[in-house]
Amino acid sequence: MGADPSCEENQWNPLLWAACNGNEDIVRLLIKNQAHLKYKEQEEATNEGDADDEEEKDNFKPVPDPAKTGRHTPMHWASYHGHIKTIWLLLKENLNPLLMDIHGNNCIHQAAANSQMNVLKCFMQFGVDLNLKNARVHTPLDLATDPETRKLIQRGIKTTHCSGTKCNNSKFDFRNIQFYC
Repeated sequence: MGADPSCEENQWNPLLWAACNGNEDIVRLLIKNQAHLKYKEQEEATNEGDADDEEEKDNFKPVPDPAKTGRHTPMHWASYHGHIKTIWLLLKENLNPLLMDIHGNNCIHQAAANSQMNVLKCFMQFGVDLNLKNARVHTPLDLATDPETRKLIQRGIKTTHCSGTKCNNSKFDFRNIQFYC
């Protein structure tokens, strides 16, 4: 007892290891002991200095240099390895799948690069933009090599109207998110 759940050695900590290996029980235990808060702080540090005032807000402000601010998160590792239950645990704690690693990749890039279809579908249901670019200006489609993964991403990008029966073929907007249906 009394061990620090966020201790780090060689840029690895218990939560990164558990997420990378899909060990849901350890992820739950570490979350219970607040090991995930470090990644919420990383998000806050990345967004530090963003103005809330509309006049001061600069929509063309460059993204922080991923080489300086980016780090692999537990969600990156779980996305790359396809540990969908671990991803749900981390999403439940409001960890951001859009945080960048040192190459500017977010979790969608990681899932696409390793052909993790269930993970991609999960993120698509949350309305994550499939056109996001990493630091090398690659989209998830650019990183996908598996034909089925490429088809899924292309279908998601090309879809402009909801085909669900509840949505009455409505056009996507801020209330009706493109990939949610």
